[in-house]
Amino acid sequence: MTNLTPQIVLHALVKHETLTLPDLMEEHNLGVPLAQTDVENALVELKAQKLVSILEGTEPTTYTITRKGIEQSVLSTTRYKK
Repeated sequence: MTNLTPQIVLHALVKHETLTLPDLMEEHNLGVPLAQTDVENALVELKAQKLVSILEGTEPTTYTITRKGIEQSVLSTTRYKK
């Protein structure tokens, strides 16, 4: 089974562009309740794939979606709509 957490996190960042972890953890931003460790692991995975990045000099740490992340999100959304 595919882990949907990275896609859920990616779609939340598409909607908001930048979010801190506490903001990201809010159910209304994710659309579903998720464990913090799952969201943190998803962020590590998405960062490794260069789909999200961390804004330098921000406190608390702020995550933002990259152009590649936006493109990936659009592709996955299009696939699920068919």
